[in-house]
Amino acid sequence: MRIKQENGETAASTDIRKAVGVEMTFDVVAEGFTLLPHIDVINEEGVCAFVSLDLDPAWRNKKRPKGTYVATAWIPGNFLAEGGFFINAGMVTLQPYKEVQFWEQETVSFHVVDSMEGDSARGDWAKELSGVVRPLLKWETEYSG
Repeated sequence: MRIKQENGETAASTDIRKAVGVEMTFDVVAEGFTLLPHIDVINEEGVCAFVSLDLDPAWRNKKRPKGTYVATAWIPGNFLAEGGFFINAGMVTLQPYKEVQFWEQETVSFHVVDSMEGDSARGDWAKELSGVVRPLLKWETEYSG
């Protein structure tokens, strides 16, 4: 497991505006199984921000041959709030269904930092904002004077 930036470099912290990759490397030692890698993204207070399942169409519902795989889940910029996050990582087999292959808690951690330049979801607000996620949503305002 590792956290990486879009340029492929390993990162301990990331700019809130940039995508961050959660990379999982695993070996398949027996053929004939449909596998489902997944992660939980947990904030520093222990709250689950979200769970993500590997739905890559290249491997979804397909049996994997033996070999080494590197799967990356990309979290978009302006999605997570500032602060620390931990990643729980797991793997289950879907077909034929078996028990969990592995489940590891707090495999890696990273910190999301807002540079306060005004172009993140924070905008010009310089005080504390609550929440586990902080998406930069599109707003529309109509005015009639």
